[in-house]
Amino acid sequence: MNYCAQMGQKMGINIKSSRTIFPIEPTPNGKMELSAFDQIKIYEHISLVYIYKSKNSIEPGKSAQYACEILRNSLSQALVPYYPLAGRLSWSERGRLELHCSAKGVLLLEAECEATLAEVGHFGASQELKQLVPKVDYSSGIEEIPLVTVQLTKFKCGGVGVGVGISRTMVDGLGSFAFSNAWIKLARGEKLDVMPFYDRNVFKSTCGNLNATTPRFDHIEYTQWQISRGSNRLLADTSSSTNEESLVMLKLTKEQLQNLKMVANFGTHRPFSSFEVLAGHIWRCACKARYKGDSRQPTRVSIMVDCRHRLKPILPAGYFGNAALPTLTSPCLFGDIMYEPLCYAAEKIREATAKMTDEYIRSAIDVIENHNDMDVLRKTYIAPDINEEDNPNVSVVSWMNMPPLLDADFGWGQPLFFSPILDNYEGKFLLMPCFEGDHHEGSLTVYVCLNAKHMKSFKRFFYEDIRDIPFQPHSRF
Repeated sequence: MNYCAQMGQKMGINIKSSRTIFPIEPTPNGKMELSAFDQIKIYEHISLVYIYKSKNSIEPGKSAQYACEILRNSLSQALVPYYPLAGRLSWSERGRLELHCSAKGVLLLEAECEATLAEVGHFGASQELKQLVPKVDYSSGIEEIPLVTVQLTKFKCGGVGVGVGISRTMVDGLGSFAFSNAWIKLARGEKLDVMPFYDRNVFKSTCGNLNATTPRFDHIEYTQWQISRGSNRLLADTSSSTNEESLVMLKLTKEQLQNLKMVANFGTHRPFSSFEVLAGHIWRCACKARYKGDSRQPTRVSIMVDCRHRLKPILPAGYFGNAALPTLTSPCLFGDIMYEPLCYAAEKIREATAKMTDEYIRSAIDVIENHNDMDVLRKTYIAPDINEEDNPNVSVVSWMNMPPLLDADFGWGQPLFFSPILDNYEGKFLLMPCFEGDHHEGSLTVYVCLNAKHMKSFKRFFYEDIRDIPFQPHSRF
């Protein structure tokens, strides 16, 4: 079956071959239990793109076939310890996802680009990055879809793009990097330091009961929470948007982040973390950019929280699977977020993450296990409120503690560029280290997805507020 559609025309991508890569040796077969963390993820793929310039990619005189051979062999090796990724998903009678460890393999495409890296120019957050990963046809039935898809693209100048797609049902952000880094290590001929751990019994409650019990908290994060006042319209998906200016990357230097923290921490007894300050800053800027004169418009922030070290006991090293859940800030008003000091928004962020204790997380697991319709939870989980015109809310995901990209060397040198490919959900922000040039130690990249009409104002406030310029609403409001 053909799982991939042809790429777009601007970069001139031509698919030369398609093959299935199997584990290099026999692996365990059978059904593997998926956790509540896995069940609420949408069953699409999270995509990562690595770009390597010619002098760091394939040695002179060696073809793209040489690079593909390295990728094929090391990928086949990686599928032994990471054997569930060579399996397939299916639906149970209860509408839950099931994983079958069947060694059916993963997809590897080999492609060529008619342009050089110089001709393509700066990739940024461009949706053209999607041309560098296999496009999965989800209408073919989930039982037929590989859990990992890979595309090796050779550019005219000798540069190489490696695009990796991994099923979101199988991994969160940290898990995707764990697999990619393990594969890269094997490509360099090194051994793995940490082996993946799969046993979902670690999520048993303290009383030893894996079955769902009555939730102990009111988990509003799993409901269709608040939309704009006077609006009832929700868009189920804005990912098809073609407006490039609705998705941008903003750079934040180490010095700019320190300035923000100095402003937020002035007069506080317990300093705020970099994440608390930056998430609060983003929230304020989004409210200012979206402001239409109603200072009493309610607003909240959804935050993805890594639960690995919040559960008791903590998850074992190498745990491979989803381990992040959303939390919500308490309801706030546009006026308070815009005009109160930055520490006000940062404190709301802190309160939302602090409530993610072992007891609260296990109660959330009970909510998921007791729910009759996983599709409802999956939509709420990925985008609780995505009204394109009037969304007052913000969703923040942090990859600030992701593994070092300096290790992303398949044997061709360090990447020139790296980026995830983001879903175009209005109001979503991703924070991660900046990895361009000399890797800018301590600097951050902020991926911003907003309605295009708000983007110019957001960018202005994002940098103005670092200099602590008071907010002055536009006269037209």
